[in-house]
Amino acid sequence: MRAMGNSIIETTVHPDYIASVYAHFERMHTLKDGEYDSYDFIAVKKTGEFLPITCRTAVFKRNPDGTCAQYVGVTIPT
Repeated sequence: MRAMGNSIIETTVHPDYIASVYAHFERMHTLKDGEYDSYDFIAVKKTGEFLPITCRTAVFKRNPDGTCAQYVGVTIPT
């Protein structure tokens, strides 16, 4: 996934939801300890089919400036 860089978002997320997925990554930097962010999007499977997804993520590790360095999350088909 890392080798794909940002293109993994464009490849696996329905175009109508790409902006909201990137907005989620920005919100991760504002979460306090113990808080989580939840968001929904439509994934695009290899077959071209759509799959509704709900994600809930929390900060796992912080940078020295307090922003999110790593996060942990759960992704659930809805």
